Amino acid sequence: MAFPPETGPVRNDAMTVSRPTFFRLLLGLAIVGLAGCESEIENAREQVTGDYPVQTRTFPADVPKVYAAARAALKDMGFHFTHGGQHQGEVDGMSAIAPGEENGSSQQFGLKAHLEATLDGKGTEVTVSMTRVIEPDTEGHPGQGVESPLRDTALYEAFFEGVQRNLGLAPAPGS
Repeated sequence: MAFPPETGPVRNDAMTVSRPTFFRLLLGLAIVGLAGCESEIENAREQVTGDYPVQTRTFPADVPKVYAAARAALKDMGFHFTHGGQHQGEVDGMSAIAPGEENGSSQQFGLKAHLEATLDGKGTEVTVSMTRVIEPDTEGHPGQGVESPLRDTALYEAFFEGVQRNLGLAPAPGS
């Protein structure tokens, strides 16, 4: 059987496979290999676009009151206020640096909250995104942290419950 040079056989001791078939098999293996990497691909997309997952709650109070409650909730959680303002409708904070899960590593959590009056003007919508910065080798390579988004963490609920508590609102049923 004669093959043109670009589609010639790929030889192996066990079998001979045509180049197009070989590349289809290789592509299929790559797709199967990447199928389990959805979360890594999503993390990479979020890093590039800055489009982190968010959670949103609406509180029956105006923006200035919710801003003050959010700042207090941040402090209650042990976070340090880093950026924002009432007129900007932003509250950003970072936790203290803490030991990481691996020996010699460290981690820090970040929170970004955006506050906006509801369309009817009777409440404030609070949208929060959170990240975790992990530095794998704090002593050997300081400043080499990797930031990743947090999707489902109890920190979201702790923040929202803190805002609610600081507004003097009763907890939701089942809380």
